[in-house]
Amino acid sequence: MLIRGATVLVTEADSGIGAVFVETLVAEGAHKVYAGARDVTMLPEPCSEIMSSQIVIPLELDVNDGASVRRALDVAGDVTLLVNNAGATVEMCRAFTPILVANSPAAIINVCEVPKFAETGELIAGAFDAVEGKEGSLSFVGNTTPRNFVAGA
Repeated sequence: MLIRGATVLVTEADSGIGAVFVETLVAEGAHKVYAGARDVTMLPEPCSEIMSSQIVIPLELDVNDGASVRRALDVAGDVTLLVNNAGATVEMCRAFTPILVANSPAAIINVCEVPKFAETGELIAGAFDAVEGKEGSLSFVGNTTPRNFVAGA
């Protein structure tokens, strides 16, 4: 999965590693980055500066609220890379897998604690089974950071 030209959704982009992902993806040539946050007015200063370039699009998203996730699906239907940086990793994978498969090649990055990784990995295996015959259309990158993701691109 190449970053250059990708359309990305980053959850919890308003702090910590989520904000770093947004900055890194833009620096590496992403076409568009949806910066998902419960309160988009809380996006950090670097994200706000990048938003003026229209590459970063603030997206109100509470990953624990099904209605909010459905609205995100409507807005971000062109996503080719999902960066799950918040809770509800399983729900986000379930919701966005059909869009990612339709927009393939695509990828999912789950940034999660090691204990949650096993649960998420099982879900991803199920998502691959659901792709049915579209081998190579959806990639999964496990625990990662912006630095090692870019290095492996």
